Amino acid sequence: MIQKILISIALNSIVLKLTTIILPNTVNVNGGVATFIYFGIAFGILNTILKPILNIITLPLRFLTLGASVILVNTVILYATNIGLEILFKNQYSLSIEGTSNYLLAGLIIGTINWIKNLIK
Repeated sequence: MIQKILISIALNSIVLKLTTIILPNTVNVNGGVATFIYFGIAFGILNTILKPILNIITLPLRFLTLGASVILVNTVILYATNIGLEILFKNQYSLSIEGTSNYLLAGLIIGTINWIKNLIK
């Protein structure tokens, strides 16, 4: 059980690192390695709690958009994670993404990498 949680935190941290590599001028991380770890924890918690609720709320939209609303769900979770890190750590460990379109692009990348990760499991 604890091993699965630690693996999930590590994989979420790696997903953020890959996103910063793919979007180097768009996604910036302040605080070093600790930020990646805190992001992995917060993103995992929000994915567990918030994602099922958002999936139910956006179900009609998912049918209309043929599944593209999943990007919106990932974007909302990414935004909530960013706000949570800013509130908890007062910008000491933070994620900086400028603009809505960049959030959508980062949400798309994180969602795609998480989808590939779930296929491998």
